[in-house]
Amino acid sequence: MKRLATPPAPTLTSGEEAPGHRPRRARSAQAKDDRRAQLLLAARGLFASADFQSVTMAQICADAGVAKGTAYLYFASKETLFLQLVQDQLQDWVNALVWALEALTPAAALSTGDPTTRNVRPVSQALARSLAERPLLCRLLALLHGALEPQVADAQVLAFKQVLLGELQRLSVAIVRPLPELKVSDAATLVLQLHALCIGGGQMTLHTPALERVVAMDDRLKVMRVDFETFLASTLETLVWGLLWQNRDKRVPSAQ
Repeated sequence: MKRLATPPAPTLTSGEEAPGHRPRRARSAQAKDDRRAQLLLAARGLFASADFQSVTMAQICADAGVAKGTAYLYFASKETLFLQLVQDQLQDWVNALVWALEALTPAAALSTGDPTTRNVRPVSQALARSLAERPLLCRLLALLHGALEPQVADAQVLAFKQVLLGELQRLSVAIVRPLPELKVSDAATLVLQLHALCIGGGQMTLHTPALERVVAMDDRLKVMRVDFETFLASTLETLVWGLLWQNRDKRVPSAQ
């Protein structure tokens, strides 16, 4: 009997997997970086709309097109992956915000009026705008403390917090440049207050379908429909003024 010829194997393009084959492990350094980036991108999409507990490593791997066993070569756990995602988002935010603050007129270059007073509103608006443009970061920060940190080893949390401390210091120095009457420690306090406002304000200003329906039923409830960026800018401006007047009061000698 004549033997049938074996059909040629299909030609695969670069990075394509054969049908039925499990994803292959990355070999080169670039391929490993790509795998890692794929996992972070998939996690970013899932955490944008789901709670921390409801997202699984299996879902992240499926969306990234990476085998679950392979994923653990890059991140020891879902918590580790989440921390890296938060860290990346925070560093991107600080980079952009430092650039935005540097673009403001330096206080020393303002020729009329009180230089610090002239910059209070622009700085407050820049801080508010930077977070309003990053809803994912606000959501990740809201998930971070209650859902994640108690489940992570102390050494890992320490390393994460040390990175955040470096970013806090860098941003605080950038804030003081257009507001020279503030101390760096004041600016650090302001950033921590901004963090809290991002979490609480993000929840309070969330415009859900239910809210829109009840507002339509009672026009007086419109006061509860708050714009996130406007709320942040206004609150930050009040906080900055409080810090400034606190410092000015300390410099004025008390009357005897």
